[in-house]
Amino acid sequence: MAEDSEWVVESMAGYLGSPDWLIPLTDFMENKCSVFDDEEENKLSYTEVHQQYKQLVEKLLENYMQEVGISEQQFLDACSSPLAKSKTIQALFQPVLATNDFQMFRSLMVQKNVELQLQALRVIKERNGALPECLTDGTDVMSELEQQEMQILQEVLKRSKEEYDEEVARRERLTQQVGSTSSSLREEPARNGTDPQAAAHTPAQPINSLNKKEDEVITERSSASVSSKASDNCSTETKTLPAVRVPVKGPTPPTTSREKGANQAAESWLEEARKEAGISKPFRAIPPKRPAGSASVNGCPQTQSAEAAAQKLGETSVMVTAVSKTKPSPSQFMPLVVDYRQKAAAAGRIPTNHLRRELGTSDSEILTSRLIDRSIRPLFPSGYFYDTQILCNILAVDGVNDPDILAINGASAALAVSDIPWNGPIGAVRIGLIDGEFVVNPTRKEMSSSTLNLVVAGAPSSQVVMMEAAAENVLQQDFCHAIKLGVKHTQQIILAIQQLARDHKVAKRAPQKLFGASPEMVEYTRQMAGEKIYAVFTDFSHDKISRDEAVNKIRLDTEEQVKERFPHAEPFEVIEAFNVVSKDIFRNLVLTEYRRCDGRDLTSLRDISCEVEIFKPLHGSALFQRGQTQVLCTVTFDSLESSVKTDIVTTALSGIKDKNFMLHYEFPPYATNEIGKMGGINRRELGHGALAEKALRPVIPKDFPFTIRVTSEVLESNGSSSMASACGGSLALMDAGVPISSAVAGVAVGLISKPNPEKPFEILDYRLLTDILGIEDYNGDMDFKMAGTSKGITALQADVKIPGLPLKIVMEAIQQATVAKKEILGIMNKTLSKPRTSRKENGPVVENVRVPISRRAQFIGPGGYNLRRLQAQTGVTISQVDEETFSVFAPTPHAMHEAQEFITDVCKDDQEQQLEFGAVYTATIIEIRDSGVMVKLYPNMSAVLLHNSQLDHKRIKHPSALGLEVGQQIQ
Repeated sequence: MAEDSEWVVESMAGYLGSPDWLIPLTDFMENKCSVFDDEEENKLSYTEVHQQYKQLVEKLLENYMQEVGISEQQFLDACSSPLAKSKTIQALFQPVLATNDFQMFRSLMVQKNVELQLQALRVIKERNGALPECLTDGTDVMSELEQQEMQILQEVLKRSKEEYDEEVARRERLTQQVGSTSSSLREEPARNGTDPQAAAHTPAQPINSLNKKEDEVITERSSASVSSKASDNCSTETKTLPAVRVPVKGPTPPTTSREKGANQAAESWLEEARKEAGISKPFRAIPPKRPAGSASVNGCPQTQSAEAAAQKLGETSVMVTAVSKTKPSPSQFMPLVVDYRQKAAAAGRIPTNHLRRELGTSDSEILTSRLIDRSIRPLFPSGYFYDTQILCNILAVDGVNDPDILAINGASAALAVSDIPWNGPIGAVRIGLIDGEFVVNPTRKEMSSSTLNLVVAGAPSSQVVMMEAAAENVLQQDFCHAIKLGVKHTQQIILAIQQLARDHKVAKRAPQKLFGASPEMVEYTRQMAGEKIYAVFTDFSHDKISRDEAVNKIRLDTEEQVKERFPHAEPFEVIEAFNVVSKDIFRNLVLTEYRRCDGRDLTSLRDISCEVEIFKPLHGSALFQRGQTQVLCTVTFDSLESSVKTDIVTTALSGIKDKNFMLHYEFPPYATNEIGKMGGINRRELGHGALAEKALRPVIPKDFPFTIRVTSEVLESNGSSSMASACGGSLALMDAGVPISSAVAGVAVGLISKPNPEKPFEILDYRLLTDILGIEDYNGDMDFKMAGTSKGITALQADVKIPGLPLKIVMEAIQQATVAKKEILGIMNKTLSKPRTSRKENGPVVENVRVPISRRAQFIGPGGYNLRRLQAQTGVTISQVDEETFSVFAPTPHAMHEAQEFITDVCKDDQEQQLEFGAVYTATIIEIRDSGVMVKLYPNMSAVLLHNSQLDHKRIKHPSALGLEVGQQIQ
């Protein structure tokens, strides 16, 4: 509980120091503070303004607390924590406390009034070179302010109004002369103290703006009541001219001085508060940049890359490097490559291949690389087509802490301190659920008993950029709580990386070019093709292929017209202009008309059909079709000896040596009506197969006697083929007679959002789409896949294309997916509701055979002779379970029957025959040798050699001289 309270305080403190809080609050105070003077007739206005202030504060707090999931009770509990009692935190919360304390509120407003009056004085003084004589009269202006002589100040404000209006007009004239380009506008506000970002948000609206130094001065004394000392702290030497907002065209201007100052003040206050409360920073900061010539600093090796970051948790260390070319790539996408390498030396092992060195990339490395890629990709600028590579090398592994989370945070830190354009940082944590308790970043031993493995990557303001989870039927409410807990702890990591970036002070490079089409070209394309594209997307008779063909026909015609209008345009710009128009029309259709291109509403599923036992010779098979996505799943049983054996490094990291359940996903090119090279598995197929395998693994019996391989071949695809694989795999397992605990279904939920043009990280409106098509995935902002049973969740994967996803949308997506999942399960149950009670007649059989220790040598035979003969004759596989038990796997019941007869014959317990000396016995020849023949008197007796000298009274050199043959009986 103490940890939760500390997080709530830290989260609220970060918000109270952020621009989202300070800007609307400051604007309100600047607009209303002039009411607060000593006139009695304004007393009624005091109360009205206080009520308005209270409503504003309550609305801002309510929106933020709902966004991050903080309840009112949690907030009240946090206020009594040690962290909340620190002086710095109390100063931060003063504007909140002022809602119920009128005297405190009045002090804040009077203080703001004085600040504005000082700015007015500075305007007059800078414009005229001196103050008007009516204000000086030989008196000290600052003395007048300290004595709160409001009458004189009102006269000052009245006179400064004319000067201020004149200044606004002058700047507008200057803006018209210079032009409307963003670069020239940024320079002019910079010279005159104007806030460029504020200017872009509210054209031609004057406000009072402070520079960075002013922000720090005002912030530090925000908790002080108005007194004569207030004027001393607010020296006129730190003030600037009032700012003027002017229209700005072009890209979004950089962060304002107010926002920068607010962020820095909030983080410095938070650090001071932690020190006062005795709380250490929860994230190990990466060491600052090394001086030239030093080999390492705090264990971070020297590199020549753009930037390198070393992460350490326990004794597990990971080094991450980030490099990006300065010249653009010819690719028409973000060419980002992430490689995560598990070095055997880091685990204290030597590779077991014949070269004794690292060769190909393992499945574990590929899946972790995808995890990192999906976390950082959404935060690169749009149109940044520069080759970028992130390399994550494991330096040391202690066998306790997993390195994958360190690699994600290391990539975030490396990008944050480099000059590569990137809108990070992010933070990542793993959440486990052990004995009903959530554990943040559990150890490998703790994870072995955890029913949840959730990885969350978060962005600032408690937003989500990536999620990956495997769970053992975890309830929805527990899953949601785990996500909120993970996002909460990512914010602490983000704060540490932000501080690290400020310590390095590396300026982000300005790319030579951000690829995209010009607004004029986009608008012309919209005029030429907008109505045609709209007609295609609203024609619900189209399927995937016909819709694509119709859109491509419009594309070819439009591109020719655009090339004629813009002859010097690059091919990519023409293509991108059409893509922008097509995407806008598609998204607006969903946002404004609540219509999807196939005619469904936002929460409807496509038509679903299921069929099992497609091919009778197979151990299990199923065909699952959802719309134009069709998947064929088959199940194959084999012996436990056929289980997957992991490499030594993966074993050292995860502790898993083998697994007897696997799902292999295949996506041939004909699934999307294309041609392509058929070869090994690619990263996408591996990732989709791993997700479907996570969805099904929790329902597989732990003691199942076979190795199970599920293959999922996508016959056609129009979105969500991985979740179709989970549904089809569940049906195939039940058809094969695997006693799974419950059926599993999965669904993908998409997102179409409307960002705030002034704040790209803020979403103004959005629509969630159930069971998305391929085109909805392409034009959307999220691919949220979730699978589970009727009771809980078994797997989740969220890929986000926008810089961050609010927790509110995540919770709604989970709820919407849960409803769809239950509907899919209902359809599947109509085909096959539970596993078959018996496996197919041609299915494999496994039995345990007990062989007494006294008969073990007889069963195995000399040098394993009997075992080899048994496997060769019947096709069975034999493995030893313990000293007296052997497991026999037979591919068919008939083979098992033959093996049982063989074992019975070899191990039958006949009493050893007693031979009488001098008696005559009949023996069977079982082998002919040069020196004689091997004969056996009784089946349970060992063979003996009858020498050539004993075969006849004559001397012979070989038994063949007497015509003896194998199987012949002699006396």
